[in-house]
Amino acid sequence: MSDIRIDAYMLTLDEPPQWRQAALESLRGAKINLHVIPTDRATTIGADMAHYFGQAGCPYAVILDPDNLYEPAAFTQLADALDQNAVAGLAYTDETVMDALAENRTVRNLAYSRYAHAHSPSLVHSLVVYRRSAAKEFLESIANMHVYAEWMLTLRITRSSPVVHLPIIGRHWRQHARQAHLRSGQAEIDAIRRELRARV
Repeated sequence: MSDIRIDAYMLTLDEPPQWRQAALESLRGAKINLHVIPTDRATTIGADMAHYFGQAGCPYAVILDPDNLYEPAAFTQLADALDQNAVAGLAYTDETVMDALAENRTVRNLAYSRYAHAHSPSLVHSLVVYRRSAAKEFLESIANMHVYAEWMLTLRITRSSPVVHLPIIGRHWRQHARQAHLRSGQAEIDAIRRELRARV
């Protein structure tokens, strides 16, 4: 029986090839079913997630960014956490923030807070593994979103499912001038804010 429980989808964008290669190398030894997907930016990240998360596959799924680095052991720990918490919709880790050269790393401790999650997309932002069955009912609603598709998805999942936070480093988030959230996304933030106000 295979111990691989996670389908991992790396959406390749316009990142430098050496960053993508570094991301792939950081995944060596990770117990995941890795899919490297060249993305057509005529679509959205939300559409890509809806398509791939909606397919049959492993019980858990994760989106990987090709400009970041990962800790391979964290995937097994996240899958174990979801196995042990059958009602949890997602599990996530802490992360480090690093510069464009993958240096000067600072730890971000991301203990779960419903208030902080509602007010910032960066709380549940590191290495997030989703229970595929918990995500499925919300996939259509994020298909038109791009930069903040995962924020909307995590908000919707956590309204009805518990969250598991593992206080380990799972991801190293590369900060650079070409990051999508620095260039777009305000309309999506506004849409999320409207939804949050409507559900208070």
